[in-house]
Amino acid sequence: MNFGLSQLTFLCVVNDKGKLPTFSANRAGACILVGSVMELATLGYIEIDKKRVWATGVALHHDHSHLRPLLNIIVSSRKPMSFSSLSGKYLNTFTGRNLNDLMMSVGYSLLPIQGVSEVRGRKPLFAPTPSAQRWVASKIRDSFCVSKCIVSTSICNDFVLAAILDKGGFLKQMFAKAEYQQIRHNIKWLREEVKRNPEFVALRKTFEFLDICFILFIAIISSSAGAAAASGC
Repeated sequence: MNFGLSQLTFLCVVNDKGKLPTFSANRAGACILVGSVMELATLGYIEIDKKRVWATGVALHHDHSHLRPLLNIIVSSRKPMSFSSLSGKYLNTFTGRNLNDLMMSVGYSLLPIQGVSEVRGRKPLFAPTPSAQRWVASKIRDSFCVSKCIVSTSICNDFVLAAILDKGGFLKQMFAKAEYQQIRHNIKWLREEVKRNPEFVALRKTFEFLDICFILFIAIISSSAGAAAASGC
């Protein structure tokens, strides 16, 4: 299986009804959005700094068409978009059109490779298959439930996924306590190793993108909390 970060994140946070979990919908939506922004950035379709995101003008490859709804929003701004503006586009307790469009696009892209099954209803929804979820969990386990990690581009991709899921509170739900602690220990080691060792300077860009994307994550969660408070929820 060859999944993008947005697809892998989708598989880990969407429930068996094809929806975001009721009591953690804002965090799940933030994971999908951050994973999608991260994927666009690492593929070269967008650039990001500590406060803004903008399109590079690179044409979207058909293999990455599931990211088109998000890229279209960034492109439509015609100038660098602040993280607060981007998070605002996906606010509305994550029941608005923009997040639905992104989830629909990512979910549909997983259908041909049997990552999801379609849930019949008033509108099509896509639920992760148990086999795909087990595969993602084993992918993270194989990378981090070991005595010592081997630094590589592949494991850095797994690191990004695990870090996003951990930020959202979903990584802990996927593993037993001992496994989770081992994974977190090795994630911390990997970050420090890449930062310290000049041999891995090429991988630092990925880590820098992730740190910036976490600023977006915080902006989304803060905006969602503020909206809920304003509405009296």
